[in-house]
Amino acid sequence: MNPTAFFFLALAIIVVETALRSRKKRSTSWTETIRNITLGLNERLHALLLTAFSAKLYALWQPFAFEAPPSWVQVLLAILGVDAVWYIYHRSSHRISLLWAAHLTHHMPKEYTMSVAVAASPIGVVVRAFLYGHLALYGIAPEIIFFAQVSNALYGYILHTELWNYPRWMNYVLVTPAFHRIHHSCSPSHIDKNYGNVFTFWDRLFGSYCLDDAPLVYGITKTPKQRDYLHDQLFYLAQLVRNFYRYPFGRALRLVFAGPEAQDADPPHLYSLDLRPSAGEVLLGIGLFILCYHSIFQWEAGQRSFWAVLVGAHLGIALCSGLLSTFARRVGVLRA
Repeated sequence: MNPTAFFFLALAIIVVETALRSRKKRSTSWTETIRNITLGLNERLHALLLTAFSAKLYALWQPFAFEAPPSWVQVLLAILGVDAVWYIYHRSSHRISLLWAAHLTHHMPKEYTMSVAVAASPIGVVVRAFLYGHLALYGIAPEIIFFAQVSNALYGYILHTELWNYPRWMNYVLVTPAFHRIHHSCSPSHIDKNYGNVFTFWDRLFGSYCLDDAPLVYGITKTPKQRDYLHDQLFYLAQLVRNFYRYPFGRALRLVFAGPEAQDADPPHLYSLDLRPSAGEVLLGIGLFILCYHSIFQWEAGQRSFWAVLVGAHLGIALCSGLLSTFARRVGVLRA
C-alpha cells in the first residue's frame, strides 16, 4: 500500500471507531486522540526517512547468509522471526530505561483506542532496523522481511480497541484485543505481561502470559504534567540525563539500563503549554503533513526542495498538535 494512502485509511479507521464508541456511550478524548495522531505522524515521517538505512542494514547481512530456502519457507521464517524479534525488543523496551524512553509514548494514553496504535517514537524504528536485519542471515530476501514487518505492524494496529472481542480460547495461540489490553494496563498484576504481537506462545514460553479479570487501568505509573508529542518523547530522556547531575556517575549509568521502576518518581517538567488545537488546525496540519510526506516519498536525490518539504512536514505536525498556534500566541503573533 502507498504510505500516503495508509494515512487516509488509518485516520478513517480512527474516525469510524470514535463514532462507534459514541454509539456505545463511550467517550473519546479529543486532546488525547490528537496527541496520539501527532506522535504517529512524527514516527511515520522518520520511518520513511530511515527506509533506505534499513535496506542497507539488511544488505550488510546478505553476504554471510545461508542459501535461500524456497519462497514459502522464507515467508514462514520471516513471519515467525519478526514476531520473535518483536517480543525480544518489546520486552527489553519495558525493562531497559533507555529503550523505555522510546516506547513509553505508546503506553501513556489513558484510553485504549485505535489512535493509541500509532502513538510511537522514531527511536524504536532505528532499534528494530538493527534487530530485524539479522533475519537476512537465514536467506530471507529483504522484501520478504519488509512484508513480514508490515504484516506484523498491521496486525498489531487492530488490537488497540475495546469494541470487540474474540473467543477466549484464541488467546492460547493468537494475540487478541483482550490479551493486548492487559499489556496496556498498569494494574499490579498486568505490569510486564503479554509482550507478544501476533502469537502468544512467546509469552507462555518465557513466563509473561497473563489472562486474568483484574480491572484495566490504562496509562503509566509516573505521568508528567505536560502532555504533547514533543514532551512525551523528551521528558524521560531528560530524566536519564538528570540522573548524572543527581547521582554519582556509576549509579546514573546503571539507571540508564535499569528498569523504569528504579527511576525517581518525579519526572522532569520541561515546559508548560496548554494545547487546545481546533478542528481547523488539525485538518490543516494533517493536510500539510500528507502533502509534504507524499513529496518526500517521491523525492529523488538532488532535488533542492527536499529540506523545505521536510520542514513543511514538521510544521504540519506542530500545527496539528496546537504547538504552532500556542507558540504564536506566546510571542504575540496571534491574539489569545
